[in-house]
Amino acid sequence: MSKVKGSFIGPLGDDIPSIFPLVTGILILISSIAFLSNEISSINSFIELRKSILSISDLMLQSGYISNQTFETLCDQVKNYASDRGYNIFVRLQKGCGTGVSYLKNYTVIDSTKDLVCLTEDLGNNPTYFSIAENASTGVFATYPVAVDCSERNDESVKGVGKLNIALYPIK
Repeated sequence: MSKVKGSFIGPLGDDIPSIFPLVTGILILISSIAFLSNEISSINSFIELRKSILSISDLMLQSGYISNQTFETLCDQVKNYASDRGYNIFVRLQKGCGTGVSYLKNYTVIDSTKDLVCLTEDLGNNPTYFSIAENASTGVFATYPVAVDCSERNDESVKGVGKLNIALYPIK
């Protein structure tokens, strides 16, 4: 009987084929953990963004009525709040004076010159323009009905229905 030579590679040589599946399994485990960590971080940052917009809307809507003076005061507060947390903010108060409650159903602007706008970044020569498409993937948007001051003069007290639009998105 003849002996087959060369079948024994050495003490480590026979274990090499079994090492590859172990290394592959460990690499898959580590990459899965890294992926899950990234997903958890992304979800946590989105939850923080949602908490921030709820805090801002709570501050803006604390009385349910927003006058022009109140809007300016609240604007400074929410800009500081958003900047401290690393967000840009766009707040727009659309007044539906004289248009009735149906104004809340359609999203067309009746008279954009009466809109009050508060923002943390420069949007160019048209401050009432805000591109949802540019910030839709990273931002949070909310719309609330609110009572507004519709008086043209300071000696009148005419109230109406308005819409408060809030957009909050991370600083790029």
